[in-house]
Amino acid sequence: MATRACICDGHRGPRTEPAFRVDFLASPFSWIGWALLGLALGSLTSRTSRRLRLACWAVLLLYWVVGSPWAANLALRGLESQARRLAASCGPPPDGAMVVVLAGGLHVDVADPAAVGSLSGESLRRLIAGVRVAKAVPGSELLISGGNGSTEREADLMAQLARRLGFPATRILVERESRTTWGSARAVARMLRGAGRRPIYLVTSAYHMPRAVFSFHRAGLGVCALPQDFQAVDDGSWDMLIPSRGALRKMEFALHEYFGSVYYRWVLLR
Repeated sequence: MATRACICDGHRGPRTEPAFRVDFLASPFSWIGWALLGLALGSLTSRTSRRLRLACWAVLLLYWVVGSPWAANLALRGLESQARRLAASCGPPPDGAMVVVLAGGLHVDVADPAAVGSLSGESLRRLIAGVRVAKAVPGSELLISGGNGSTEREADLMAQLARRLGFPATRILVERESRTTWGSARAVARMLRGAGRRPIYLVTSAYHMPRAVFSFHRAGLGVCALPQDFQAVDDGSWDMLIPSRGALRKMEFALHEYFGSVYYRWVLLR
C-alpha cells in the first residue's frame, strides 16, 4: 500500500490507496489489448507462418501506438505547441475586439433550445473561455460558429449558454450553417465583410487551433489565436504506457487534425 497526500476522514489518519491501479483491467478496450497480446505470443509457436506472426505483432504494435497515453499526449503536444507559437504573435484583445468561438460538436441532437447539456465537452470549454475573454474586453462582440444539429444548432445552444453566463444578448452573433472548420471560416468571413478592420480573436481548442487559423487566413480573415482547452499532459508514470480509452480519444483528436490539415492543403486548395 502507498500513502498519498493527506485526505483526512474525521479523526482518522490519511487514507491509503493501492499503489497498483487496476481500473484499466475492467475496460473492454483493455481486454482487446490482452487478447491481441495473447495472439501475438501464441504466434511464436513453430506452427505459425512468419507472415501471420508478423501480422499479429504489427496489429499489437498499432493498438499500442494509437491507444497509449504516452503516444496520444505526444501527438497532441505537437499541435498544442503550434497553437502556443501562433498565440505568441498576438497581444491581448483590445477594446472592441471580435471574439470568434468555434463550436466543437454535440453529444446528442436535441429540439430543446435550453438543452445546453447536449453540447460536447469541447463546445462547453471553448464557449466558457470565449465568454471569459469577451467579458474582459470593453465593447467586444462574441461570434459563435457551428451548424451541427438538426433543429437546434450547436451555435444556438452555445449562444443560449453565453446569455446564461451573463454576456449581453445584443453583443452575440451566431453563424449556424457551417459544419466544418473550413465552412466556418468562409461563413464568418462573409458575415464580417464590410464590418471594418476590427481585430478578430479566434477561440478554439489548442489542438484544433493550427488548422483553424490556416482556414481563416485562407478565407481572407487575419485572426489572432487564443487557444484554450489544452489537453496534453506531462506524466512520467509507468501507466502512461498502458493503452486506455481516454488516450484513444485523444489520439483520435490528433489524427483528425493532422489528416484534416493535409486534406485542406492538398485537396481543397488544388
